[in-house]
Order: sequence, then structure tokens, then C-alpha cells
Amino acid sequence: MIPFIIVAVICAPLLYYVAVYREKKQHEAWERQYPPYRMSASEPVWQTRIANIRYQCNRDDIGVVIFAVKPEPNDYNADSMSIIRDDGKLLGFIRKREAHRFNRWAGGEMCSGMGMIQYDEATNKLWADIFVFPPHADDEQVETYVKKYLEWVTDVYGAEYIPDRYRQE
Repeated sequence: MIPFIIVAVICAPLLYYVAVYREKKQHEAWERQYPPYRMSASEPVWQTRIANIRYQCNRDDIGVVIFAVKPEPNDYNADSMSIIRDDGKLLGFIRKREAHRFNRWAGGEMCSGMGMIQYDEATNKLWADIFVFPPHADDEQVETYVKKYLEWVTDVYGAEYIPDRYRQE
């Protein structure tokens, strides 16, 4: 029995570190395939992912989205913030673990933002990295954010990821 315990004590941490290393390598490969857009640290936007997107969206929704974030408290989460696309479709929510901090950042006000819904065929995973603009951002700031993001999407993924309604003339 003691040799079994010794083997278990030695193997458990080793297996843990192998799993962590493997996950890190998979994440690095994922980011090479789907590079995230990074705004500069001086830009006061909230960056996150949409929670519950797999229940609200499908592969037809892939591409750039412009949305509003509005407070929508419920029994499950008093700080719940829903993310609603500009055509009125619910995309998901600010993640529960972030909602309280987000509410403080936004001052409980409705905000706008943009991001991109993506799909990975290998893992059958749908996700969206998003940027929420500060509630006090003026039209010129928002226009600058949108223009830079659309240029990045076009350069990295191609114009097909930008829906017609967002294409600039």
C-alpha cells in the first residue's frame, strides 16, 4: 500500500504540470490561429467575452457585431448586463464574475460596443471577444474605435467577416 501512495504522490503533481503545459500550448496555438485584437492600454474600453453566446447565437451570426449593453437584473444575478445586437437580437451577457465590476465601471448606464463572433470547427466552439466603449465616449471616439477595429478584422480575417451593414463606403 505504501509504494502505491508514494507513486501517487510523485505522479499526481507530474500529471498536473503536464496537463497545464499542454493547455498552455493549446492556448498559444489557438491565439496564433485566432489572434485577439488588443486595444492599447490608454484606451478606456472594457474587454471581455460574451457569456452564454452558444445558447443565443449560431453559425449564421459569425462576424463583426455592434451592440448595446444594458442592465437587466434578474433573480440569478442582480448585476446582470445583457448584450443586444444593433438589430435587437440578444447575444448573451457580461460574465457573472465580471458583472459587478462592469456595473461600477459603467456607472449602471447603458453602453455600446463591438466585437466579433467566431466559430472553431475543430472544437465546435462559438465565442465572441468584445470591446465595450465607456458610457461617456463621444461619437468621435466611438467612430475611431470602430474604424480601427474594422481595419484590423479586414487585415487579419478578411472583409467577409464584416456584415454589409457595417461596411464603410
